[in-house]
Amino acid sequence: MFKHRVKISKASKKARAQLEAQFEVEQGQLNRSGEVVNGSFVLKKK
Repeated sequence: MFKHRVKISKASKKARAQLEAQFEVEQGQLNRSGEVVNGSFVLKKK
């Protein structure tokens, strides 16, 4: 389980970094249901 959390964290940070090139980014809540993780980002114009 710990390895999955690390992968999710890295993926989330990578996505955020790419989005921050064009937007102000706020990360929403992450929810996990079994093997599936759902989350959201709030994007605002810079």
